[in-house]
Amino acid sequence: YETYRRVTFDFPDSKWAKMARGRLADAAFAKIIEVEDQKREKMLEAIKYEKIKRQQDKGQKNLMDRLLKR
Repeated sequence: YETYRRVTFDFPDSKWAKMARGRLADAAFAKIIEVEDQKREKMLEAIKYEKIKRQQDKGQKNLMDRLLKR
């Protein structure tokens, strides 16, 4: 699976990529692709959460700095 994916990304216009895309469309790879998509979604959600958390932490730090200066 990984080899087929790599060929399609590294050499998208080649005849080998065309064959790899055909193989990836096979039902045997459907479950692997579904699991990979779920992992990607979880990773993106974690990144979004971390970004929001960092912004909140930065805002709290700024607030504490302003309060301590008074």
